[in-house]
Amino acid sequence: MFSDLAVDFCDKKSSFSGVTVEERRQGVITERKVEILSKQAERELGKRVGKYFSLEIPNGTFPQIPLILHLKKLLCELIVNPLPKGAQVLVVGFGNGNLACDALGALALNGLIVGQDSRVRVRTLNPGVEGTTGIKGTTVLSAVVREIQPQALLCVDALVGAKFSRIGNVFQLTDAGISPGSGTGNRTFSVTQETLGIPVYAIGVPLALPYEIEGQGTQKFLVCPREIDILVQRVSRVICDAVNLAFHPELSLSDVRSLLY
Repeated sequence: MFSDLAVDFCDKKSSFSGVTVEERRQGVITERKVEILSKQAERELGKRVGKYFSLEIPNGTFPQIPLILHLKKLLCELIVNPLPKGAQVLVVGFGNGNLACDALGALALNGLIVGQDSRVRVRTLNPGVEGTTGIKGTTVLSAVVREIQPQALLCVDALVGAKFSRIGNVFQLTDAGISPGSGTGNRTFSVTQETLGIPVYAIGVPLALPYEIEGQGTQKFLVCPREIDILVQRVSRVICDAVNLAFHPELSLSDVRSLLY
């Protein structure tokens, strides 16, 4: 089984050495913290040592405005807690903006308030994908990090999940970094504190599932819901609003909306 979600491997019924799992309910939202503590657990699960926080909402709840407002608040709190106060933060949106199931990173950047305030200085980067630019996104990122020297990185990318019920319904934040392209077997470079020298946090939502057809050679696919265009717009707005509230605590969600829309 392949999945970018730690919770797909470490639910409450699972037991792994070197892994701790905490779970609590926030109304109908399930909040989990999976912490991978050892290199052995890292090898067994295929997930780097670190903390993986997730917020999961039930299927079909996106039209419920009070619930989504609560989700944005909880995600904002998860983002705020690890960020160094007063730090310059580079928000990076990975993925292909021309492909709906891979457009989360690019879309999440569209509504961010950038610039400088009293708490956090915010810049954004969409490095694109090699297929459209001819340059690996991680190469672009490394060059920009050397040039502007941010103090922390916040990456946004679409994830691959293992359970259909979690597609578009789980928001994961980790301090373990990210490996862009890993869901398609195209992992070339890990974006982590070890590779870039600064803290790296990553937000993602599963928008596709792996699928195999066996015959004359196994064919591997990624499948997504038919309403993926609507889904990616919805989850990107949740991330965008949560990041804006985290970086601009003096603003309300209404203030953010009046500035942007």
